[in-house]
Amino acid sequence: MTGQVLALDGATGAGRELLGGKAASIERMRAMGIPVPPAFVLTTAVCRRFDDPGDGAGAVPADVLAQLPGAMAELERATGRTFGAGPSPLLVSVRSGAAVSMPGMMDTVLNLGMTDAVRDALAAESGDAAFAEDTRRRFAEQFTKVVGQPAPSDPWGQLRLAVAAVFRSWRSARATAYRRDRGIPEDGGTAVTVQAMVFGNLDDRSGTGVLFSRDPLTGAAEPYGEWLPRGQGEDVVSGRADALPLAELAAAQPRAHAELLAAAARLERTGRDVQDIEFTVQAGTLWLLQARAAKRSPEAAVRHAVALHAEGLISPAEAHRLSPLISTDGLVGAAFSPDDGYCTPEAVVHGYAAGARRHGATVVRQCDVLDIEMRGDEITAVRTSLGRIRTGSVICAAGAWSRHVGAMVGVELPVSPLRRQIAVTEAIPDLPPDVPMTIDFTSSFYFHGEGRGLLLGIADPTEEIGFRTDRTDGWLPLLSDAVGRRAPALLDVGIAGGWAGLYEVTPDHNALIGEAPSPSRFLYATGFSGHGFLQGPAVGEVVRDLYLGRAPFVDVGPLRAERFAHNAPRAEINVV
Repeated sequence: MTGQVLALDGATGAGRELLGGKAASIERMRAMGIPVPPAFVLTTAVCRRFDDPGDGAGAVPADVLAQLPGAMAELERATGRTFGAGPSPLLVSVRSGAAVSMPGMMDTVLNLGMTDAVRDALAAESGDAAFAEDTRRRFAEQFTKVVGQPAPSDPWGQLRLAVAAVFRSWRSARATAYRRDRGIPEDGGTAVTVQAMVFGNLDDRSGTGVLFSRDPLTGAAEPYGEWLPRGQGEDVVSGRADALPLAELAAAQPRAHAELLAAAARLERTGRDVQDIEFTVQAGTLWLLQARAAKRSPEAAVRHAVALHAEGLISPAEAHRLSPLISTDGLVGAAFSPDDGYCTPEAVVHGYAAGARRHGATVVRQCDVLDIEMRGDEITAVRTSLGRIRTGSVICAAGAWSRHVGAMVGVELPVSPLRRQIAVTEAIPDLPPDVPMTIDFTSSFYFHGEGRGLLLGIADPTEEIGFRTDRTDGWLPLLSDAVGRRAPALLDVGIAGGWAGLYEVTPDHNALIGEAPSPSRFLYATGFSGHGFLQGPAVGEVVRDLYLGRAPFVDVGPLRAERFAHNAPRAEINVV
């Protein structure tokens, strides 16, 4: 089978759902050339097989175990060491890692592959019998605690038992309770990452630590962290030893400290978020073990968001280089989001419909909703132009028609239709093929590539509420004025066509998301006021959780429709 045991070489092309968060972090750093000990992963697909009564039935499948020697051989080649044997023995860590971070909920075994002979080989190689014995002691204690039995003398037997124990920890009482309390799906499973050990307990130039690329408590832009000389990662995480401020690493090993801060800056820049990094220094050499988005206080989160946004600004000259059609007159700065994208409405609709069909949904086109039938406070059916559908639940995502659908069950959904028009230019000679979508925040004028020309749009404040979708010329002077100010080179380009469609807007220009108090099981997600494409994936997860009776990952209480009846609108905040 594919996707079972993968080498983390920076080129797997797999995402967090398959690799788990820890392995995805390693894969990301390997791809960036950041120093990470080599590793391989038994993916979340293996965990699901492990839990399947008809497949693994609580054991690692035999075909997966058969892949471990080949994967371990790759680690041996990468490190020049031998698993479970001298004179240069390779020890490994066996760590859990689900797609959604569950810190401290599942199990880890460090220093695996240790035997009496390996201890002696480590002592001879390092010249430090105390280090070798300390590593042996750590392994024996942790293995017995996690696996529930003393470690066998066979390193491969140790590996098989440790992998099974980590997979079992996905179903532990504490992990199950953690997922239940946070609405994390039960069927995701954990991956198991097997990684070559580096030793923070080797000598006086070794240690382990944790670094936040910015202060997680105050939000200050300075890095924050702790450093524990002659320690291993579990010492810091467990609090068994008193760690020192990160400044102690800078004083003792300035080169390793500088390399750490440089790596953190790169990871923050590419991850576009504050980073929480676990690292080890072995004999003066820096190794990063994991990097993930940092948890922090609400106050720090706000300061971090503002600071990262400000640091993402580019100069007017750089903006003109990226979007050559604009005039920089009056500009003081711009923001560039190279990882963002746009696509046509029909592509979005077809994509969502295809995805829904793959998951078993039936998508019906050209079908009018005529009424929603009820018995008391319960929904019983939806009557359509193609027949009656028996159901006890309705999710209203009817866009501009949501007010009408809500009225069928006595729920006020204050969503109004508003026409928006766009224009498409004639072909433009020498138009750069990679011209980015460009938005003039002052006027809301925007453009992006469309065939061999451009698509142009702007919000018309004089447009009246209504279901009109005919094209008119009344908005073109407004567009022309904005083009003249920001992209005057386009004034001489002809208009080849256009389109008119409906926005769905609410009084405060924020969406309506929630479940009505009455009738039972009437849910809604509508009124996105132009932000639906941006918010759609996250809202899909929220509505799923509401339908299943689970707490969503984000509190959508303030977006309930009743906010208007309670005089608690949420004014739109314009952020680009």
